[in-house]
Amino acid sequence: MEKLIEVTHVNGSWRLTAGSQVEPTLFLSGGRAEQAAHRLARCFAEMGCDTRIQVRDKQDLVVGAHHYFGG
Repeated sequence: MEKLIEVTHVNGSWRLTAGSQVEPTLFLSGGRAEQAAHRLARCFAEMGCDTRIQVRDKQDLVVGAHHYFGG
């Protein structure tokens, strides 16, 4: 089953969510939130889980999507 990690804009900050596996985390920078999402996705992939990252802009449009495949 694929895990979904999302980076979204919320009230002037950026929120990283990963379902119930990780508590939502806020960042002041969208770039830092996206970096954290990639680190988390690599960890999930190393554990054998396929993972998808979705990055949404301030208008809630998907502006980036990345996949990591578990091995």
